[in-house]
Amino acid sequence: MASELLGNEIAGWHLEEVSGYGKSAIVFRATKGGSSAAVKVFDREIVERFGRASQQERVYRERKLIGKHHPHLVEIIDAGYDDDKAVFFVVMEFVPGQTLADALLSIPRDRIHTLIAQVAGAAEFLESLGLAHRDIKPENIGVSADFSSAKLLDLGVVRPIGLGNITDEGDQKRFVGTLRYSPPELLIREEQDTLDGWRAVSFYQLGGVLHDLIMQRPLFAHHTEPYAELVEAARTELPAINAPDVPADLRLLAANCLVKDPSLRLSLVNWACFQKPPADRTDARAAALRVAQRRRAATTAASTVQRDSESRRQIAEEVHHDLARIIRAAVESDDIFPPRRIDTNDSISAVNVVFAQSETYALPSPLHVRFRVEVTDVPSKVVRIAANAFISRSGEPSADSANTVPIFEGAYGAGAVLDAKIADYLTLALDASQQDPAIHTDLAFWVNVPQGK
Repeated sequence: MASELLGNEIAGWHLEEVSGYGKSAIVFRATKGGSSAAVKVFDREIVERFGRASQQERVYRERKLIGKHHPHLVEIIDAGYDDDKAVFFVVMEFVPGQTLADALLSIPRDRIHTLIAQVAGAAEFLESLGLAHRDIKPENIGVSADFSSAKLLDLGVVRPIGLGNITDEGDQKRFVGTLRYSPPELLIREEQDTLDGWRAVSFYQLGGVLHDLIMQRPLFAHHTEPYAELVEAARTELPAINAPDVPADLRLLAANCLVKDPSLRLSLVNWACFQKPPADRTDARAAALRVAQRRRAATTAASTVQRDSESRRQIAEEVHHDLARIIRAAVESDDIFPPRRIDTNDSISAVNVVFAQSETYALPSPLHVRFRVEVTDVPSKVVRIAANAFISRSGEPSADSANTVPIFEGAYGAGAVLDAKIADYLTLALDASQQDPAIHTDLAFWVNVPQGK
């Protein structure tokens, strides 16, 4: 297409050179009457593959932006279909310089807030027109040579807010955007088609751009391959934002934007958060805005910690209950075990079994077996269970964690696997306690039992 079109005209614009390629289009630098512009021409094959009606609708959306001006949004000059060349096209302002992605390592640290404020202003302007950009990322942001000005580019995937069940691809809920910079709700197409819903998406994407500016690397840079790893990172990972040469408030803004839950994101961030604070730090209104933002962040963080703690406790209680059941089933299924007492100890997240001293069962002193429970991941209910055993004639000694033996780690609900490991451990502990001569002393004797069979 480049060879075919170079030197020709589209809508009166003379196509002089190729300035770039996208996933579905070629961008030419063009001139008309002494003016320069960028002309995007869409690939015919891709248009046919995904539907002519869909592409026509997208071009129509961009055409509606003609005459809508914002200093940090690329200006649309013309858009439509060229019958002679049989291509859809969009003519837009030519933005000299680099994209933010290309210039990432060169941007001065003191320009970060200015640039993100400008891009956020462009996204807010689109929202005021009832549109969501959907693909805010460093590659779609042009930056001037002196790094003083940024422009939000590529309006080809803008979406009217509140379309209901209408999508870009007919009845298909196809993902449109860039995975790396999209929030979880957009990845699985469960975003709310409301002003708040799309604002939450914009905030997340702006947070991704701000992360890159601060950390000087792409979001989730260490999770590029395999593809599934990047998906999982986008869904669950909270990226570290820890550059000490960037103001703390700016780092906090990036972290708040990248919160996974869209409702929490909206409670922490608003458009005013992106505004660059005045140089005069004695401005009381600006200070109040910063204080309120920190307060919301601290309250949300505390609430998240509390919910996580409550969830961990609920899972631990469930595991304790099941462990007591498993232990009873194990010792009642075989008559080798002496009488016992089973109790839980919430203070150390453990289930204790005490087998009574019994000459009949060749157990001259009480045998204590303790199963410790640790919840290592709340969403997936992953638990770690370790055990230790000891015998004593003088009462229970203090627990020594160095003597614990791991017997299970994984998603809880392993059923027969966990049941067998618990039964094996109890049997081995009883066997060891019956045969060691140290049982006859008054000192605690710890028994380390191998893991399972």
